[in-house]
Amino acid sequence: MKHTIPLLGALILALAALSACAPGETTVAPTPSPAPTTAPTNVPEPTPEPTDVPRPRPTPWRPTAPEQPCEPSDSRSCNILFVLPESGYPYWTWSMPSEFEQAGYEVSVASRAITSVNSCPAGTTSMEVDLQLADVNVQVYDAVILTGGGGCQSQWDDEEAHRILRDAVEHEVVLAAVGCAPTILAHAGLLEDRLAAMCRLDWEHKQGLDYCEVIEDLGAICTNQVLVRDGLIVTARPRSWLFVPGMLEMLAAR
Repeated sequence: MKHTIPLLGALILALAALSACAPGETTVAPTPSPAPTTAPTNVPEPTPEPTDVPRPRPTPWRPTAPEQPCEPSDSRSCNILFVLPESGYPYWTWSMPSEFEQAGYEVSVASRAITSVNSCPAGTTSMEVDLQLADVNVQVYDAVILTGGGGCQSQWDDEEAHRILRDAVEHEVVLAAVGCAPTILAHAGLLEDRLAAMCRLDWEHKQGLDYCEVIEDLGAICTNQVLVRDGLIVTARPRSWLFVPGMLEMLAAR
């Protein structure tokens, strides 16, 4: 009799198990809910694409002048304008313009001087003035050239001269400045973030100024390269023998 109670308990447990698993019924284990995902907080933001790409700096230029003289066409007139102060150096007022004339270009001079641009030092030579600054229409020229010289600073605040220079840029006319004349371009607001050739010599007519510092204060990038082409703007150091060949090469390629 002492084994009857344990056997009876085992029988009851077996019957309970059979009723829980009756035919046609299955037990399915509950699927655990996925754990909530949280976006990581330490992932860096994507780097935006740069919008201000630095302008490439021009490389040194060693030009070769074309052998054939300029011939007027639909793309060029073979006309060059010199915008001169009332006084300048003999090389600017005689030799350099004649080099362009020998290459087939017609040279005109615009100035505030009424009849002629006097050389510096005075009395050595002069250059006849063809038109006043107010009468200049840059669209009839292939290039506008500044030479600076002794009268360079007189054009720093010359709004009529600056109007000509800005018109040249607007109408995609080649614009050139030699010697100290890049300072005129800088004062006209045309050399910002541009490379420009500039002498650093502290000559007497500079009134103690470092012209490289002058153009840098106005946003230009000063270089001691002999000749620089930055877009359609050409600058050259004083008496650079590369300037005229460079201008002729550039104009012939347009």
